[in-house]
Formats: sequence, C-alpha cells, structure tokens
Amino acid sequence: MNEKSASQSPRALLQAIDQKLDLFPRWLTALWDRALPVMQVLFWCRFSIGVVLIAAGFLLLAPQGQEIAIRIGDSLPQTIIVAVGAFVWAFHSWFGARRVLRRRYGPSRGIARGESFKRLVDHMPRWIGQAAFAIATGSAIMAWAQSGWRWDTWHWLMVALNGVLGLSFFQLMKSRKAW
Repeated sequence: MNEKSASQSPRALLQAIDQKLDLFPRWLTALWDRALPVMQVLFWCRFSIGVVLIAAGFLLLAPQGQEIAIRIGDSLPQTIIVAVGAFVWAFHSWFGARRVLRRRYGPSRGIARGESFKRLVDHMPRWIGQAAFAIATGSAIMAWAQSGWRWDTWHWLMVALNGVLGLSFFQLMKSRKAW
C-alpha cells in the first residue's frame, strides 16, 4: 500500500458511510453530519491527542506516575521544573496539532468550509494544550491528596502554578495573531 492511499483510506471510509446514510432515520443523519467535521479534525490531530492520552495514562493511572508526582512535591526546584515542563508539553501539543491542521485546512488549501468548521480547526489545538495542563494539574492534585493535603510539601504550589500557567497559556493562544 503506498503512502497516499494509506493516508486517504479513513477519508474513503467516512465518505462510504456518508453515502449509505440515506438508509438511516433523519435524526441519525443529522447527528452524523454534526459529528463528521469533528472526526475529521480529530483524525488529523491524532498524534498530539495520542501523546496527551498516553501521558494521562502514565501520570494519572500508573503507580509509577503517581509516585513521581508525590516525589516532585518534596523540593521547590523540581516543582518549578515540572510546571515549566507542563507548559512546554502543552505548547508542543498545541503547536503540533495547529501545524497539521493549518497544513491540511489552512487558507492556502482553498478548501471552502463553514464558519463552525474554521472555529473547530482554530480551537481544537487549544483544547489539546489545555488537556495537557488538566492532566498535569490532576496529577498534582492526586499527589497532594495522597500526602494528606499537607502545606509543608510543594504540591500546593504545583497545583497553583499549573492552574495559572494553564489559564495564561489559553489566553496567549487565544490572543496570538501572527504565529
């Protein structure tokens, strides 16, 4: 199978399903029409989404990830480094998804899409970046809870830093114009 046919096989499958929708009730076809653009955007963001989901599994579910989060709260420099790392992780997830979507659906492609699809293309990378912050914050909250909500550890700072950085990240990505 060549590279071009491998990259278009999901699209062909979606189009084949779309052609068969005349057999289904109207409410189901309306639901499909609303879900199809979301699935197309999610398909092209699959790498960034995969990285975020794998990290979520490691940080939130695996005992090793929870142990790392507990140990990070023991020293201030590690806490700050992890918060900066969460910012870099979110930035890379956002940038990767944004770059792929721009290359696929950008203005240079000349693909006529509706306003809601353009908003979806603009916002999906932001949501992926925010998911990275939510996972990092959730991991910090779980570690703080396991330490008994003690204030003598740095878990509270990790939660606060991730929250502030997450909000500032969202504002920065929302207000950026040129890049």
